[in-house]
Amino acid sequence: MNILVSDKQQVLQTTNWLEKMNIPFTHSGNDMNEEEVSVLSSKIDFNSLLEYREAVGKQTQEVISLLSPGQFRMKIEQNRIKQLFDENTVMKNSKWLAEYWSK
Repeated sequence: MNILVSDKQQVLQTTNWLEKMNIPFTHSGNDMNEEEVSVLSSKIDFNSLLEYREAVGKQTQEVISLLSPGQFRMKIEQNRIKQLFDENTVMKNSKWLAEYWSK
């Protein structure tokens, strides 16, 4: 929501969430294989994950509350889709997800 809709920094980048959650990557996790999911599950700090989820939820509500009804149908600018990949928000092999979001 932050990059695509409001052109703001992601919640993940606003605090030391990666360190708190004990995860080594910034992508959304889409297209992770079973081994990667297993490693993540064994290392992640679940309390920090819940705190992060709450922070993301609050930010999402803020972004949505500032939108007018017509904005929900607007196409996402291609530079924002590119930013998802530049910031490793979306894995390179998850191009399908960025295409979905761009519509």
